[in-house]
Amino acid sequence: MLQIDKSLIFDANILIDFYRISKEIFKFLYDLSVIMKVSDVTFLKVEQINESELENLHIEIIESPAKMLFESANRIKSSLAFDDYVSFLHAKENNFILSTNDKTLKTYAQSQNVDSLWGLEIILFIEINNKISKEKAIKLFEKLKKVNNRITDDIEKEFLKILFE
Repeated sequence: MLQIDKSLIFDANILIDFYRISKEIFKFLYDLSVIMKVSDVTFLKVEQINESELENLHIEIIESPAKMLFESANRIKSSLAFDDYVSFLHAKENNFILSTNDKTLKTYAQSQNVDSLWGLEIILFIEINNKISKEKAIKLFEKLKKVNNRITDDIEKEFLKILFE
């Protein structure tokens, strides 16, 4: 069974995607006692959401130490964005689950043994824990697919397969 037993840290893409499709996702996670975080670097990148909105969504902004910023800024030939690498480091150093819809970031996290979840896995987690119906999960999936053009037919088939298992 899919579990979220550690704090989640969101990257910019998933934070924006969930905010655009349904702020309820954050409420459901909060109701399930999931601790949600976003790095200060990611927060500064996300222009759509202000600090009081994050507070209302129960998402904590965490400070990135200078050492972490220096390490992120001085990577050579990385395919990860600066803010994504900062989120990765927070997850790695604090034993958080990195929540992302970015394939490159997810693959890198997995290669470094850092727990990570796709946005669709979070929707499945909410459904498994009876916060939403299967029909609502499908509606959220459809909304997410509209804002995230990287969701393929194969991903849709896998999501539906897991949802109806």
